Amino acid sequence: SLLVLRWYDYWSDPERCSDYSTLNDGYFVDLLDGPCSVGKLLPGEYEIYTIFIRRSGDLRRLHPQQLRSLLRGRNIAAWYFVWPSTSPSDGDGYVSERDFFALVRGMEREGIRTCWPHTSTLYRELCGKLWIPQMCLSKEHRVPPTTRVHYADFAANGRRTAIAALRALLKLRKTLWGHEDLVEAEFKGVVKLGFSWCGCDVLPFQGISSLVTNLQKLFGSSASESTVC
Repeated sequence: SLLVLRWYDYWSDPERCSDYSTLNDGYFVDLLDGPCSVGKLLPGEYEIYTIFIRRSGDLRRLHPQQLRSLLRGRNIAAWYFVWPSTSPSDGDGYVSERDFFALVRGMEREGIRTCWPHTSTLYRELCGKLWIPQMCLSKEHRVPPTTRVHYADFAANGRRTAIAALRALLKLRKTLWGHEDLVEAEFKGVVKLGFSWCGCDVLPFQGISSLVTNLQKLFGSSASESTVC
């Protein structure tokens, strides 16, 4: 049994197929009827329930226990094709990260395994970019020096928080990679929110004032639910 959750508007994307867009119907045609698909490997031996949603609130109306009772297969899995975001009003395909993962965890507690894209714990680490600060401590993985900025700290004193973040990056740069010290005003980097997609919510900065300005831009949206950057 497959339980598939996807965005309601599957007909507006003009591309025949896509390898990343959750809004592209060709994506699903490949998964269901393409090479090595369930349609080819298990013809006539599977069932699919599809849930179409058009807003984050639809996720809160779903009841994992009730959905589990519908699934009759010996093996049960769920596929999720939406983009969890802390700015869910950004456009089609975006849903609230908080509501999405609450649903997925509820499904997993009912024994509905997440088989696309990843289990909830791993997927949240990946799409929230939560793995980057700790992985930058491992030189073997060659992740650029990265630190977190918490919204509560920034709201209390934006400049002080930006200075602390920039100095943390300079320290990582020197300690891990042996680079010479830089004047803070010359330091260049990028500010990025987790749970953002398709190149959105990424801003370059140079020096403290630029960092403060761009953190304010990313944190300052009235639609944003971000607590960390």
